[in-house]
Amino acid sequence: EFLVPALGPVVYNIFIIAGGIIGNYTLGPEKGVYGLCWGVLAGALVGNVVMQVGGALGLASVTSISTSNSQGFAAFQMAYVLAAICVAASLIVVVTVLRTHAAQAAVQDQARAEEAAA
Repeated sequence: EFLVPALGPVVYNIFIIAGGIIGNYTLGPEKGVYGLCWGVLAGALVGNVVMQVGGALGLASVTSISTSNSQGFAAFQMAYVLAAICVAASLIVVVTVLRTHAAQAAVQDQARAEEAAA
């Protein structure tokens, strides 16, 4: 009875991370924050509205988590996989942002050096 409410924030965070990654690649680092905004909106809709309403209507197939049966063990495995995906996506976002800023700084330094030489 607590699985769907517990997965709502996880889905919300996955959408935010995905929005940040997609926004950074499609809109560029200056406007990538718009991707985060869309991720927040989509995550709030899916994670906190659709999943919760579905759980309230009884659409969730797992009603309890217990490691004594295979269904509960599978739910724990799914939670660990989702957590690993969230951590990996967060690291990808951090590395991408750091590389982008470092590349921009190098280009600006090179442009300044060319202006000074001219």
